[in-house]
Amino acid sequence: MLEYQNNGGNAGAEEDIRRERDRAQQYLDIAGVILVALDSKGQVTLINKKGVKILGYSEKELIGKNWFDLCLPKSVKREVLNVFYQLMAGEVEGVEYFENPIRTKFGE
Repeated sequence: MLEYQNNGGNAGAEEDIRRERDRAQQYLDIAGVILVALDSKGQVTLINKKGVKILGYSEKELIGKNWFDLCLPKSVKREVLNVFYQLMAGEVEGVEYFENPIRTKFGE
């Protein structure tokens, strides 16, 4: 007879994942530039402390929100969004450096 006993084996793995996530966040937070990660729909999934500070939003105000709607000036939104969708579709190769203006919470 086989018995199953849940002794928290997954708890250790989950703790390891949490520790790695926290360590990665610490690395991002010491960077002197904005680092933001977007999902395939353009929603913010991660942002470092420098990004939060520069943009004037709290992390809660950014996570899950559409980056292009919230943080891009209308004058460049269409162009930047087009490049993003081309990248997501594999129609263009990623570049190491891409710069565009951003808009802060206060409209700057």
